[in-house]
Amino acid sequence: MDLEKQVKLVYWLPGRVCLRLGLLDDEPQVADELREALEEVPGINSVKVVPEKARVVVRFDRKQATGPEASAAMRDVLLRFYPDIDAAQAHKLAKRYFPKLDRAKVDEWLHKA
Repeated sequence: MDLEKQVKLVYWLPGRVCLRLGLLDDEPQVADELREALEEVPGINSVKVVPEKARVVVRFDRKQATGPEASAAMRDVLLRFYPDIDAAQAHKLAKRYFPKLDRAKVDEWLHKA
């Protein structure tokens, strides 16, 4: 799977991010399941999923959303909806959207399940 084609950044603001997810093009019926899964992540305040545009808007607390519990929860969500994810692709994507994130952290997210 080419994760970079599946997940694209629409915009990022402090405390808010909008992503375009190919998953919602392919399986719009997972919108509610995706929203519920993301709402369980510590630090996420609200999630709006717009399946007809294949977008998800997440509002989050910048301090709480970067903690270890949030990292583990995000990893679990990512693996749940993209089970064939490749660690190298995930790292490349994460570096693009979150430049301070190092490879060890991405590997920890993906392999500590």
